[in-house]
Amino acid sequence: MFGIGVICATAWIHLLPDAFSQFNNLCLPSAWQKYGSNFVGVFGMTAAFAVQLIELSAVEFKKKKEARSSQLSAFSSEQNCTDIKTNEFTIQDAIPSAHSGTSAPPSECTQGIIERDSELGILLLETGIIFHSMVIGITLGVTADDSFSSLLAAVAFHQMFEGMALGCLITSLRTTTFKKLLMCLAYPLTTPVGIAIGIGLREVYNTNDGGLILTRGIFNSLSAGILFYNTYTELMSAEVSHSAQFGAFSGGFKAACFGAMYLGAAAMAVVANWA
Repeated sequence: MFGIGVICATAWIHLLPDAFSQFNNLCLPSAWQKYGSNFVGVFGMTAAFAVQLIELSAVEFKKKKEARSSQLSAFSSEQNCTDIKTNEFTIQDAIPSAHSGTSAPPSECTQGIIERDSELGILLLETGIIFHSMVIGITLGVTADDSFSSLLAAVAFHQMFEGMALGCLITSLRTTTFKKLLMCLAYPLTTPVGIAIGIGLREVYNTNDGGLILTRGIFNSLSAGILFYNTYTELMSAEVSHSAQFGAFSGGFKAACFGAMYLGAAAMAVVANWA
C-alpha cells in the first residue's frame, strides 16, 4: 500500500506538472505551441489506451494458447460445474486474486471472468517508471556542480521510494526467480545509464533546446498515462476496491493500509520540493 501511494504521487506530482511545464515552455517548437499543454492529455491518454490494448491482446493470446494445450483438456466443463454445487466453493474461487499469478481454466461456468496478466501489468508499469528514471538521470548528469549535491540527495530519495514500490510488486508475482531478477535489475540500472548519457552531453547540452524540451514533455506525458492507468486498474482497483482478500481484512488493518498508502504519497510529495 505504501508502494501504491508512491507510484500514484509520482504520476500526479512529479510527472504531470513536469509535462505541463515542458509543453508550456516558450522555447517549444512553434508547431507545438498552438496546442500547447493539451498535448500532455493527448500523449497521456494515448499511453493509457495503448496499455489497455496490450494487456487485452496478451490475455487473449494467453487464453488461446492454453486452449490448445493438453493440460487444459484435463479440466472438463462438467468437473468445474460440479464444483459449484459443493459446499467448498467460495467467492474467492469465483473471483481469483488479480495478482495470484495463476489463471483458472476457462469453462462454461467461468467464461465471464477475465483474469488480468499481473506479470505484464507490472512490466508495463515498470516501463513507465523507467522512462521517468531515464529523464531524471540525464537531468542529473547535466546539472551544474553548485546544485548537483542537493539534487542528487533528492533524486536518491525519489528513486529509493519508487524502487521500494516496484520491488514489492515484483516480489508478489508468482513467476520464476530469473524473471524477477531481470525486472529488479532493469530499474536501478536505468538512472545511472541516464546519468552517463547526461555527462556525455554536458558540453553541448542546452536546456532551452526545443527538441529536448519536446522529448522530455512527451516522455513525461507517456509515463504519466502509463502510471495513471496501472495505479487505478492494476493496483487500487484490483488490489483494494474489488479484492475479496482486502475486503476480508479487519477495519483496523484496512485503516493501517490506507494510512501507509497516504504516507507513501506524502513522502513523494515532500521529495517533489527538490526533484
